[in-house]
Formats: sequence, structure tokens, C-alpha cells
Amino acid sequence: MGREKRRRVEEPSLESVAQGVFVFRSPKESNDNDDGSVIRRCFHDVDSRLHDVLSKTHVVKNRSIVDFFRKMTTRNALSPLREIPCGVMLTGISNPDNDLIYTNLKQQLTDLTPHVVSLQPQQCQSPKIALDIVEGILKQEYKQNQPIVLVFHDLQNVKAKVLSDVVLSFSEHPKRIPCCFVFGVSSDASILSSLLSKRAVCRIDTRVFEYSPKREILTEVVSTLFMTQTDFKLSYTPLFRLLDNFQQHNLSISMFLRGFKLSMLQHYNAKNSFKDFVNKRVMSKEGLDELRRSDEFRPFVDCFETKEQKVKVLLDDDYLNSLLPKLIHDLRKHEALFHCGVKCLYAIISVIPQDNTPFCKQYAYREGR
Repeated sequence: MGREKRRRVEEPSLESVAQGVFVFRSPKESNDNDDGSVIRRCFHDVDSRLHDVLSKTHVVKNRSIVDFFRKMTTRNALSPLREIPCGVMLTGISNPDNDLIYTNLKQQLTDLTPHVVSLQPQQCQSPKIALDIVEGILKQEYKQNQPIVLVFHDLQNVKAKVLSDVVLSFSEHPKRIPCCFVFGVSSDASILSSLLSKRAVCRIDTRVFEYSPKREILTEVVSTLFMTQTDFKLSYTPLFRLLDNFQQHNLSISMFLRGFKLSMLQHYNAKNSFKDFVNKRVMSKEGLDELRRSDEFRPFVDCFETKEQKVKVLLDDDYLNSLLPKLIHDLRKHEALFHCGVKCLYAIISVIPQDNTPFCKQYAYREGR
């Protein structure tokens, strides 16, 4: 009995990591000091930087919407004419990217009111369904005289009659239920004229908030990935494919980041020599042999003056391992100087007249020109 219990404890546990894929993981591998812990920290560091970049690009514009609602609700509380404040968000065509915008907006709207209701197009099949959803959410926690914010996602997919009826329903009780609307539009704010009746248009006070173009956001993302000190850099081929997929297919920042993260996982899972180095600060013999076979190793060997040093680098694993920390330090120093040079070059190019100069055209998208 004792042996059977001990055997059960030592058996690896089964963990599902994806649909149809399973991995056996022993209890020993869950230690935070294992080889994968350093890689996970690197992955999460890059992931958090990317999340911060995307959040900052939306915070300022979302704060403008909140300030507009706060100003309008205060004014309407003193004015006999009570138009419903309406913020129109021009977010672009990529729905996966817009989810982060709406999430960030909802967080900021809680500073104004706790009553924020998000409505998807499938929840707006009829006015009754939409109003029942709003009533069901607010019935438990609604407090008198606090404004309600209704956020309509993908307004172009909402039925025109439903939208007009909802606007008119809330406009009939402005003092009892103060309300604000947020309309998410992917293309042009003029779509409101076709979705709302003239009577409904007269009941709202509209302001348009245009968000940064997807290409401009991608520029900030790429700058964060390649112009800051990070432990992972993509080579030219995978980066070109990710950028080409963004330009030609979906214009989605989320899909670009997903491809970048998959590249990180593939790199770290394949490079066992990297795991040895980041954890033990030395490379295994297989890792050193792989390093010696790389194209960049030949110029490094040629830098040594004497033949004895060159032979030592090629054959002595301990000697090559002792050089690695200095090589990494020099690489980071060179990378910092390279980043500084690129930023200075861009500052110079940005003031050059962009007529028909091919070199300048490559940077024109940064300014949205």
C-alpha cells in the first residue's frame, strides 16, 4: 500500500494546454527556478509592454468622451432643453482591435457613473429586446439621478428602427433617467443620418471622436518591440510576413501581436541552448556548436589577432563560454547606439519635403500623409 501511494504521488499530472493537445508535467517542473521561468518572465515583460502601448493610444481619446459626458450631464441638469449627449467613436474596421478600446472606455466611464451597458448588434434585434437587456442590468443597482451610458458596438450592423426607438424612449424621461449614448462606428459618422429618424436626431447632441489610424498604432508597437531594450527580436523574414499580413489582409494590430507572440513561443521552445544560457549563464556543447555554425561567428573569430586565440575560440568550450557575458553586454550597447542613430535619422527625415523622394515615402505613413 505504501509503495502504491508513493507511486501515485510521483506520477506526472495531466494538464490540458489547448484543444486536442495535452502535455505531461511532473511536479518538479512547476518550480519557479526552472529553465522556463526566465523565458516566461521575458514573454510576460514583452506582453505587458505591448498592452501598455495599446492602452495609452486609447486613454486620451476615451478620456475626452468621459469629459464630454460629464460636461453635458452637468449642463443639462440646469437647462430646460435636455438633449441626450452622444459620442460617436470612429474606431476603424478591425473588430478585434476595437474590443480593447471598448474595454478601456468602460473602465474610464465608471468614474462618471457605475451604470454602463454595452449592447452588441445581436442584442438589438428589436427595441423591446434592447430595452429589456438594459432594464435587467440596471434593475438591481440603479440609483436615481445617476446617468446611464449605453454603448452600441458596430452601429452599422444595428437596425435603424431599433436605434431610433431606443433614443426616443430615453428622451421621453430625461429627468427620471438621464442617459448618454456611445455609438461605435468603423467608417464614417454620416451613417447616423441613415440610421436615425429626423425626430431622433433632434434629441441628441453629437460629438465625433476619431481614434488613431491602425498604421500609426502599429508604428508605435513596432517601435516598442524593436527600438527598446527587450530580450527578443524578430529577424527580417518573420517580421516582413507579419507586416505584409497586416497591410494586405486584416489591418489588425491584435493579429500582428498574436503572430509575434507565436514567434516568441516557437523560438524559445526550439532553442534549448538559449534556455541553458539564460538560466545557467553558460551554453551547452550543442549550443556552442550551433553558435559556431552561424554566419555571424566567422567575423567574430577574425577579430582575434593571434592564431592561438582563434583556435581557442573554435575548440575550447570553456573559453568561449567565458566570453559570452561580454559579448551580450557589447551587443546591448551597440543596440542602444543603433536605436539612438535611427531616432536621429528619423528626426532629420521628418523635416525633409516629401515630394517624390523614395526614401522619404517610406516614413510618410508615420505622419498619416
